[in-house]
Amino acid sequence: NVHPIADFGQRISFAGVNNGDEAGYMVAAGEVFSTGSTDFVVSARRGDRTPADPNDDSGIVYVIDGTAVSPGPVIGLATMRSMIGAVPRGGLGESLAIGNFLTGVTGNEIAVTGVGTIPNDSTNPAGRLYVVSVPLSVLPGTPIDLMLGGSTPMRRVRGDTNNDFFGFSLAALDLDPNTAANGNELAVGTIYADRVGPPFQKNAGAVYLYRPIDLGNLANPGNDPNVDQNAGTTARRIVWGQRLWDEFGFGLAS
Repeated sequence: NVHPIADFGQRISFAGVNNGDEAGYMVAAGEVFSTGSTDFVVSARRGDRTPADPNDDSGIVYVIDGTAVSPGPVIGLATMRSMIGAVPRGGLGESLAIGNFLTGVTGNEIAVTGVGTIPNDSTNPAGRLYVVSVPLSVLPGTPIDLMLGGSTPMRRVRGDTNNDFFGFSLAALDLDPNTAANGNELAVGTIYADRVGPPFQKNAGAVYLYRPIDLGNLANPGNDPNVDQNAGTTARRIVWGQRLWDEFGFGLAS
């Protein structure tokens, strides 16, 4: 169960869907639906795209309208709006952030990552970042498929190398607070990125920084599962760790 809010003894509680989903692995709170209320985002990074395969672990992220819930009986996440991961064993929901990452003007998006659930330099793919706008028109109980996003406003960015853990951590930043229209920058921690040198440093780690204009100018993938942008060529800045196994970017804060 996930208990993201407590108020003088009252609490709103959410229950995961299936055994082993790890619902509540990450929780974020902020305004997603532009209703003036605090909404909640809850990840279940071992949720399954294919229910018949209990080890699918694509990951599921649930989006809860804050105006539609109140303290009382436990609420099942299966009845909520959701996004389902695009990659088997991808572990969608490793990290979450809410902010104005695309337009730089109005509205907030959800940034969510998956770094893989079976770390291995040979078989674990590069981490993935999804920046998704979830409107109220999305029907609860009907997941947004991040492989085939359709008309959902979305950006997909993939890390540079296998097992880089691109997206292990996220932070929504406001590097220019005097200009509200600039929106939020997004910092993406990548703890197993290899510094190419000189000298080469394995798993030195890196932090990728994106401005709204950087993400906003990328193509919306629509129904094409192959439209993943490359992290190294789309980031505004990349800051690298200095030494072998630094794991720079393990934690980020706004």
